[in-house]
Amino acid sequence: MKLTNYPVIGPDGSITIVEECTYDAIVEHIGSPFDTIIIAPGLWAYIRDNGLFDGSLPNHTMAVVFGVALCGPVMLIGGADYNGDTIPADISPPGVETLTEVANRIKWMHDALEENRKNPFTITEISLDDFLGGLSNG
Repeated sequence: MKLTNYPVIGPDGSITIVEECTYDAIVEHIGSPFDTIIIAPGLWAYIRDNGLFDGSLPNHTMAVVFGVALCGPVMLIGGADYNGDTIPADISPPGVETLTEVANRIKWMHDALEENRKNPFTITEISLDDFLGGLSNG
């Protein structure tokens, strides 16, 4: 599914949809300075560059998906075109047809991680494959 907008996932699992990815929009939703990480082909993210040091809340959901410590909001993007302009992410998981389904998957992951933090004897492993994989109602 080729997205036409830019989801921003907050540390609390919230999702904000940004219609146009301009420098001002990135700074408004991510902060400044920001940086780019590559998760997979067609799936990149803008992150708060100093999030680990500026008191930003940990973003456990996205950190587990990406396999690196992240703090603050994360904006999913698809990379950049030949002119350097940001393009939307290309999220093509099996069974995921809409951004609502992607949002539900992120919410499920956030809830699973929060439950894991409440009960340290339960181990919840979530990978990029889980993030891009099929949806679960439970």
